[in-house]
Amino acid sequence: RTTDLPIRPIRALVHGEPVYVVPRPGGELVVGATQQEHDGEPVVTAEGVWRLLDTARRVIPGIDRAEVVEFTARDRPGTRDNLPLIGPIRDGVVLAAGHFRHGVMLAPLTAQLVADHLEGGSVEPAFDPRRMTGVRS
Repeated sequence: RTTDLPIRPIRALVHGEPVYVVPRPGGELVVGATQQEHDGEPVVTAEGVWRLLDTARRVIPGIDRAEVVEFTARDRPGTRDNLPLIGPIRDGVVLAAGHFRHGVMLAPLTAQLVADHLEGGSVEPAFDPRRMTGVRS
C-alpha cells in the first residue's frame, strides 16, 4: 500500500525478469508474478518475493517505501501443449480450462468459442479437449 501509485498498470522486463504493477483503489498496488513448476500446493517463497520486489523497485523506485499487505501463491493450471481446453468432453458437458496465466486475456475468445459450440456444434481443433485423449467425433 502506498500513496505514490502509478496512474495505470505497468508491465516490464528488467534484466530478463518480467514484472507487472497494477494500482488498485485505496492505495493498494499489486505486484506480480512469479512462475514455478511444483508438485504440491503453491507456496510463497522468499526468493520469489525478493525477485518481484527487486524488479518492481527498478521500475518504480518509490515502491521500496510501500507497506507490504499480503503475499499470495496460486495455481495456474495449464496443459502439456500450453493451449487451453475449450469444447465438449462428453454429451452436455463443455470444458473451458487450462488457460495457464492467460485466462483473463483469453476470456472473450473462450466465451465466443463456447457460444459457437453451444449454438452450432463447432469446435476449434487446436483447443478441442479431446486432443489430449486422441478421441474426436
